[in-house]
Amino acid sequence: MNSWKVVIAGLLLGGTLGTSARASDATPEFTALAVRPSYSLGAPVLVRLTLTNNAQPAGYEAPFFVLIPRLTFGPQLPDWPYLQVAFSVTGPDGRPVLPTLLAPYKLAEPQITQFSELHAGDFFGRTVDLSAQWVGFSFPTPGKYVVKATLSTGARRWLNEWLKGKGNRKSGLPFSQEHVWGGTLAAAPFDIVVTK
Repeated sequence: MNSWKVVIAGLLLGGTLGTSARASDATPEFTALAVRPSYSLGAPVLVRLTLTNNAQPAGYEAPFFVLIPRLTFGPQLPDWPYLQVAFSVTGPDGRPVLPTLLAPYKLAEPQITQFSELHAGDFFGRTVDLSAQWVGFSFPTPGKYVVKATLSTGARRWLNEWLKGKGNRKSGLPFSQEHVWGGTLAAAPFDIVVTK
């Protein structure tokens, strides 16, 4: 059975992000965990998301780069340059919890100056309320819910297209192209316990 997902393309402004020295050295890690061990029925269900550059510092380590995160809703887009978080939730009965979404909205075209960096050992974290209207999940019955989260970005593909539009001129690019992280990371599934 297909799980329904809600996509948060980015996580709002307010942090630093990045990938390590070369693509082969990049060791980003994405984790997602419940903020509390349990939640009362009807209470906000908070999840902590963290992206970490796990490269081991050995002298100078070049950072990895990602776009400063933004928040949008809608289907997961393969060439979307901002960070996207997709959630799927399974209820206590083993069935997918279907999110209710607001209409998606469009973001302005990204700018090169919006990329931020994570050096070895740095992390970016954000707390998300899964029960908020813009995320759309409800937790209507007590029990254990299983949550899966995936982080992805098409920033590298977007940057390649941006460079083509500039005639592949890399002058003015404030970082090395191969340091831009692109791809998908899955966090380990975790439980949300809802009590009466």
